[in-house]
Amino acid sequence: MNTGNENGDKNHNKNRKLPGGNEILLILASVRDRAAVNIRDHLLYLWFPDQIGEFEDMPVYRKGNTVLASIPCPALEMDNPHRKIAEAMEMEQTEFSEIIYLSRHQSESRRRTLSVHPIGNYGEAKFGGRPHTLVSSAPHLMTAALRFLCTHRIDGFDCTFEATHHGPYNDLPTFFIEIGSTEAEWSDPKAGEAVAMAVLDTIRAKEEGQIPSGMVCIGLGGGHYAPRHTKFALREGLNFGHMMPAYAVESLNSEMAEEMVKKTRGVEAVCVHGRTLEERAEVFRKLGLGVRVY
Repeated sequence: MNTGNENGDKNHNKNRKLPGGNEILLILASVRDRAAVNIRDHLLYLWFPDQIGEFEDMPVYRKGNTVLASIPCPALEMDNPHRKIAEAMEMEQTEFSEIIYLSRHQSESRRRTLSVHPIGNYGEAKFGGRPHTLVSSAPHLMTAALRFLCTHRIDGFDCTFEATHHGPYNDLPTFFIEIGSTEAEWSDPKAGEAVAMAVLDTIRAKEEGQIPSGMVCIGLGGGHYAPRHTKFALREGLNFGHMMPAYAVESLNSEMAEEMVKKTRGVEAVCVHGRTLEERAEVFRKLGLGVRVY
C-alpha cells in the first residue's frame, strides 16, 4: 500500500498556507501507535488527499475541509496539538472545529472492538489530560462515527461506545476512534480498513451536511463499554456526549455534573443505565435536563 514518503519530498519543503474557514476537521494519528498507523495508512489509500506541508517532519494532508496529520509522541502526551499544527501550517487555531484521534484500545479482557469515546478525567489524570476535567465532546459527529463503524463491522468485532476516559487535554471537541484490544487486532489490515472506511464516511457526511440530528444525551451508569447507551444510540437515534460508567459515579457531584453538561454540546437529557442510579441523576434535573432510565 503506497501512502507516500513519511518524510515528505522536495515539493513540500515549505508548508502551503491553507485557505481560511472555521469548520476544518482535524484527524490525528500517533506514529507510536500501531493501530493509528494502520487506520491512517488505509485512510490515505482510500481517500487520496493532497499533501500540503509537514509537521515534525511528517506529511500533513488535506482534502476539502479535513486535515490529516501525524504526531511523533503518544496521543496522550500532547495537549492541544491543533495549536502546534496550526502554527506549522500558518493557520489560525480557530480554523479547526473538531479533532478525531485514530487510536488503539487496550483491555485486559482482550475483547475485539471497534469503538469511539469522548475524553477527559472524572478523577485523577493518570493517563494524560487534567484532573477532574473533561474535554468538549462531539455528540453528533461521534455517534455518526459509531453508526458507520457498525456499517463496516467485520466478523468477530463488536462496535461500541466506551465511557469517557483519559487525556490529552484539548480545547476543541474531541473523540477517539479505536481498534481493540491486543497487538493482533491493532495490526489487522481488515480492522484498519473498516475503521478507515467509517472515518471516511464520517468526513463525507460532515462535509455534505448529512450528520444526523437528534436528541443529545449524557450517559450515566453501565460498564466501560456503555452497552445500553450504544444500543439506544443505534436503535433510537440518540446522540451521546460524555458517558460516566458506574465505576466512576463516586466522582459525580454538582461540579462534575456541570462539567459534563458544559462539555456536551446541546445536551437535553441524561440517560441512566438501571434504576439503582436514578437518584444520582437528580443532580442533572437541577441543571434542567430530562432524565431517562432504561
